[in-house]
Amino acid sequence: DDTEIIDTENRIDDSEVIENTSSLSLCSLSEITVFDTELIITKVWFLRKYGTCPEWIEKAVQRYPMDIYLICAPDLPWQPDPVRENPHIRKELMEQYIHEVSRTRVPKYIISGTDADIRLTKALKACEFCLQGMANTGNN
Repeated sequence: DDTEIIDTENRIDDSEVIENTSSLSLCSLSEITVFDTELIITKVWFLRKYGTCPEWIEKAVQRYPMDIYLICAPDLPWQPDPVRENPHIRKELMEQYIHEVSRTRVPKYIISGTDADIRLTKALKACEFCLQGMANTGNN
């Protein structure tokens, strides 16, 4: 299946970024690394499509923890593109993402609103909050 090949390539690229930082923590006062998509999205997709998830995905989610998850609410109009599907189950998918992220015990923020500037402001504030927390605990 092409999905595992693509995700393996993404995993290699992501792990190189992670391993080239000073620690596994992706938030620091000087730099933030943002992943548009990471393995929890892939995990949910595999579970929905095949009813199972490859073990390497489960292990990679645990091996490369994120510092924060920003989950976008499906309150913007659907925008089709070549890789998007399932416009009618967006809320259900979001709930699955929330469930999987909650299992990681990593802070999560739901980014919602129909105005792009408001969504961006919410995302930036969540990242700022993450950075402040990292600075206060010395994990940068």
